[in-house]
Amino acid sequence: MISIIVPVYNAGAYLTTCIESVLSQSYENFELILIDDGSTDMSGALCDEYSSGDKRIKVIHQGNGGVSRARNAGLDIAKGIERYHGDEDTYLKVLRSYAASVSSMLDSIGTVSENTLVDYKIKVHGIKGASFDIFAQQIGETAKELEMKSAAGDFSYITEHNPAFLKAAREFVNSIEETISAIDAENPKPKKDKPDEEALSKLIAACSSYDLDGVDKAMAEIEIYKYESDDGLADWLRKKVDMMGFADIVEKLSI
Repeated sequence: MISIIVPVYNAGAYLTTCIESVLSQSYENFELILIDDGSTDMSGALCDEYSSGDKRIKVIHQGNGGVSRARNAGLDIAKGIERYHGDEDTYLKVLRSYAASVSSMLDSIGTVSENTLVDYKIKVHGIKGASFDIFAQQIGETAKELEMKSAAGDFSYITEHNPAFLKAAREFVNSIEETISAIDAENPKPKKDKPDEEALSKLIAACSSYDLDGVDKAMAEIEIYKYESDDGLADWLRKKVDMMGFADIVEKLSI
C-alpha cells in the first residue's frame, strides 16, 4: 500500500478537486492522508467529511507550521501506521516514547568534549536507532554519520556538525509533540486527580522484577486518564519507562 500525503491550508476553493482526482485513479491500494495545517476556512471540515465517507482517507489537524513540517509529520505517521498494521494507538505510543527519550538524549549531548566522545557515540547510536524505527530518515542518517565520526575519534567533525544536528533534531521532536498534542486535543482523556494506588503498585512490582510486559500494562492503565493534581508524575513515569529507569521509579514510588 502507498501513502499519499496532502498538506492542506485554507484550500477550500480547490480541495474537492484535489481529493477527487486522487480518489478517481484506477489504483486503489492506497491511503490518503490529509494534514490540515491550522486552516481557518472550511478546509478542515471538508477533510473530515471525506474521511467519514472513505476509510482510505485519514485526517490530521495541527497548528499551522508550514508545508514542510506537515509533510514530515504525515510521513512519519503514514509509515508508522503501516508498520503497526493500521494500529494508530500503538504508533502514537511509539511517537510519544520517541519524543521523550530522544529529547532526553539530545539534552545530554549539548556539550561534547574529547573525553566524552565514547558517551556521545552511545547517545547518537540510540538516536539513530530510534529515528530509523519511526522512519525519520534524515535524523537517523545524520546521527549515523556522527556515530561513525565519534567512533573514529574525529572530534573536529563533531564540534562542527553537532550544533546543527541538535537544532534539527529538536525541531523534529517539537513537531512530533505538536502533532500528538493536536491529536490528543481531538480525543481528550477522562480527567482524574491522581493515579490510583493500585496501578502504581502494579508498576512498582513490574519495575522491581524488570517485567517489561507488566510495565507496559501498568503504564497503559495509568495513561488512560489525564491527571490534574499529580504534579507531573504521570509524565515523569513515562519518561523514566522510556529510558528504562526502573530503579528510579521504584525509589520514587516507594517513598
